[in-house]
Amino acid sequence: MWKFISLSVILIVAQATDIKELYGSDWVLAAIYPVPRFSIPIHCTRYRFSKNPENVQCTLSDGSSAFSVQAEMMNATGSLLDTSTTAMMVVKHFSQVTPALNLTSDCGGEEQPAYSVVRFVDEDYLIIYQNLDSSNGVDQNQAGLFARDIMSQKKINKVMSTIEELKQRRGVVTCTTEIYDGLNSKDGFNSNENEIDY
Repeated sequence: MWKFISLSVILIVAQATDIKELYGSDWVLAAIYPVPRFSIPIHCTRYRFSKNPENVQCTLSDGSSAFSVQAEMMNATGSLLDTSTTAMMVVKHFSQVTPALNLTSDCGGEEQPAYSVVRFVDEDYLIIYQNLDSSNGVDQNQAGLFARDIMSQKKINKVMSTIEELKQRRGVVTCTTEIYDGLNSKDGFNSNENEIDY
């Protein structure tokens, strides 16, 4: 199961200038890569990031400092589903993702067994990466595409096809305006229609 969906894991962001970009608004999980080997519930899940109130000090294995961030997960109606943590750092370029995923983190004297790496595509989109349990050759990591707003299927497909590191990968869309409307209709939503393949 994609670790960040369940949020079983304090968020650690390595650059103070980037941490502010996580705060102040909700992020919608729009798509995940690769396609999971199991059925995933479609919730149009929103994530809200804020400074960890416990003010935990974190250090990465390369010696750099990090910030711990609290993550709240909410469903499409805004109801809180979970509040928990994961280790995370911010990178500027995709070439930095794999080296970053090879680092470990220590927060408050405790080593974090798993953490995530975030890259901002632009002011409206970010990608959160995690290590795969095993690589299939094409997918070297798990990736979640987050957006500030819910988009149409047509728009999210266009966004996914223009992000260089994602356009050759096979993913599944987890939230569009069509999915959101379906969740709130009496007929529901056909989850078989949300898988995409480039």
